[in-house]
Amino acid sequence: YGTASHARITRGTAPRTNWHTALFRRVISHGFLLQRAVLINPKIVFYGPAQVDTWEGCLSVDGLRGKVTRPSSIRVQALDRWGQPVHFDASGLFAVCIQHEMDHLIGKLFLDRMSDLLTLTQLKEFDDYWKHEPATVI
Repeated sequence: YGTASHARITRGTAPRTNWHTALFRRVISHGFLLQRAVLINPKIVFYGPAQVDTWEGCLSVDGLRGKVTRPSSIRVQALDRWGQPVHFDASGLFAVCIQHEMDHLIGKLFLDRMSDLLTLTQLKEFDDYWKHEPATVI
């Protein structure tokens, strides 16, 4: 997995009328490229039963973090950048990132997925009080 201090994750989502593109440019942890994907009209066709807690943040609501519980494994169907069908399983941090980005395609933010708003915090407070919680940070 990695944490915010160990990972740099760059991603973006571009919703359009009848054309949903989720672009995951790079997910980097410890200086190594973990995954690269361009997904057009992505669909999650299976959610694994195991759940994982992560501390999520987003440039849409910059400066905030909150704990979100999501499935730790998913199966995705989409088109690649050349319009060819792709099907793959994703787990761990990559699965969480895909779910986070796909939420943007339907107008949701991580705030909408939080089960306990008491964990919503500003970055300074997160560093001071929450950073050592046993959950991955994205």
